[in-house]
Amino acid sequence: YLFDEYGLSLKDPKYNFAFHDMKHIKEANDKYILMKEVEDDPCIYQNALIYDYILSADNPNSQIIKYLVNRGAKFEVHDEDTNWTPMHFWARRNNYELLELAIKGGANVDMQTFSKLRKCNNETLLFEAVEEAETYRVTQLLIELG
Repeated sequence: YLFDEYGLSLKDPKYNFAFHDMKHIKEANDKYILMKEVEDDPCIYQNALIYDYILSADNPNSQIIKYLVNRGAKFEVHDEDTNWTPMHFWARRNNYELLELAIKGGANVDMQTFSKLRKCNNETLLFEAVEEAETYRVTQLLIELG
């Protein structure tokens, strides 16, 4: 069991963790918690456990995110396809609970998306949040914590 300190089990289907071979989940966590850089691009990472979880879980569990934060999960990483960080993903989906956990765990509230084409940073979390009317709670949280 990976999340013993929270009494969670990855064998419980309600956590929606998409690893097919559960006996190797601990090794996967230890290996990828700090991400693996894509060659020649220090801002893009592959195989990050945080992405494996948030992109495969229909409803990410806050205790699992808290565990990842406590283990040193990095949120200043950009997904290769979307150029979003996990924080942008949550801001856009109005997931203020997970966003708050990450920010209070040390994530940068002012982080930006990254454009590979222009090799520059673009939109902050707040900019992403204000684009959608239904993300008012995230917008409020970012203003309060930022």
